Amino acid sequence: EEIQENGHECYISLKPFNENKVHDHDRWTRKYKVPACMICNDNYYASMFIPVYFHSLPVYGCHLFIKTNT
Repeated sequence: EEIQENGHECYISLKPFNENKVHDHDRWTRKYKVPACMICNDNYYASMFIPVYFHSLPVYGCHLFIKTNT
């Protein structure tokens, strides 16, 4: 809480807060990291998405892969 209250800049953009300050947390462990502005926090995690495309994968094999990894 002290880090959140005393934080004066977004750790992602390194700019002073002018938007809502949010509690940034690790998406896997749910542990608090540092304060960030809402827009940077949303964009940061959106940019971590990596699209994966399969080429010439048999239809049956594709369903098996998707079913086991979702």
